[in-house]
Amino acid sequence: MKFIVSSSQLQKGLLAISGVVPSSSTMPIIQNFLFTVNGDELVAVATDLETTISANIPLSKVEGEGSFAIPHKLIMDILKNLPELPLLFEIDQDNWGIKISASDGEYNLVGYDGDEFPKYPVIEGAMSITFKAEILKKAISKTIFAVGNDEMRPSMSGVYLELTDESTTFVATDAHKLVRFRRMDLTSEVNTSFIIPKKPLLQVKNNLPEDDTDIVINYNQSNIHFNLGNVNVVARLIEGRYPNYSAVIPTNNPNVLTVDRMSLLLAIKRVSIFANASTMQIRLKLSPALIAISAEDLEYSNYAHETLPCSYEGEEMEIGFNARFILEMLSNIESTDVRIDMSQSNRPGIIFPIEEEANEQEDILMLVMPVMLKNA
Repeated sequence: MKFIVSSSQLQKGLLAISGVVPSSSTMPIIQNFLFTVNGDELVAVATDLETTISANIPLSKVEGEGSFAIPHKLIMDILKNLPELPLLFEIDQDNWGIKISASDGEYNLVGYDGDEFPKYPVIEGAMSITFKAEILKKAISKTIFAVGNDEMRPSMSGVYLELTDESTTFVATDAHKLVRFRRMDLTSEVNTSFIIPKKPLLQVKNNLPEDDTDIVINYNQSNIHFNLGNVNVVARLIEGRYPNYSAVIPTNNPNVLTVDRMSLLLAIKRVSIFANASTMQIRLKLSPALIAISAEDLEYSNYAHETLPCSYEGEEMEIGFNARFILEMLSNIESTDVRIDMSQSNRPGIIFPIEEEANEQEDILMLVMPVMLKNA
C-alpha cells in the first residue's frame, strides 16, 4: 500500500485528534493512530476507549487500500520537524513496516495491524439535534470551566445537556459554582437529558469551525456523536443522575449589585494576591454607591483593600467568596456590566451579564457559593 499526503495537512489532521491519545495504557495499541486508506482519503483515528476522534485527510497517488496503526509519538515528532512537502508512505502489509520518504529524507518505523485497533463506535437507534457552530462553541465555553473533577461524584464531571420542546439547557457544577446556559430558540421534539464528559467536549470546542456551520449531534442512551465536518467526535456518556441543579438556585434575592465587570475583575485579581493561598477568601462589603473588596492572610500579616463605584439596591451586607471562582465567572462573561443578586451572606450569589443588546433567545446564569466570614 502506498500513498502521498501533504505533511502540513497530515499534521493538522493528527493535531485535531491527538488530544485523546493516552500517554500510558494497559492496551498499548491505543497509543497509536489508526490510519485507514479509503479511496483518495486517509481516515485517521485516535481513542482512549471512552472518546474516539477521527479526521479525514486528502491523499494523492494512492495504490492499494487497508488500515494500519502507527505510533503516535514518532509520527507527531517527525511531522513537527518537517516543512510543508509531500510525504510518500509505503506500508508492507506482511510485517507492517512503514517507510516515509520526504525529498532528501527517509524514515523507517514499525506499525501494527489495523485490526488490532478498537473498532469505531457505532451509535444505534440515534436521535439527532442540530446546533450552529457558534452557539455550540459558546455553550461549551460558558459551562465547561465549572465542571467538577471529584471522582466520587462522576455525574458532576461532565456538562449536563437538557433538551425539551421549549429550550436547550447546558449546566455544569462542581458544588462550589454552577453555570446554566439556555437557548430558547433550540428545541427538541423529544424531551431528554444526558451528561457529556469534559474531555470530548474540549475536543469538540477545539475543532469547531469559526463560521455558522450546522453541527449535527447524534445520540442515544449511552453515546454521543458530533459531526464537525472533517473531524468527528464520538464519546461515551456519563451514567448516573445529575443533581437537581434548580433546587440550589435561590429565587428571592432582594440585594442587587450592578458593577463594571472589568473593574471588578481586576480589583479582585489585585486584592486576592493578599488572600490566604488555601482559601483564596475575599470579602465584599456592599453599600448603595460603593463596594469594598478586601482580603487578608493572618499567617503572613498580609492585607489588601480596594473600593469601587457601583449601583447597589438592598440592605448593606458583607459576604465572602472564593476569589478563584468569581474570577473564572467574570472571565467567561463578555458584557461591560454584570449584576450580582444576593439574599444573605450565607446564601449563593447569582451573576448575570448585562448585555447592551439583550438576546431574548439566550439566558446565562452563574452561581457561586459563599464562604463563611470570620468576625463578619
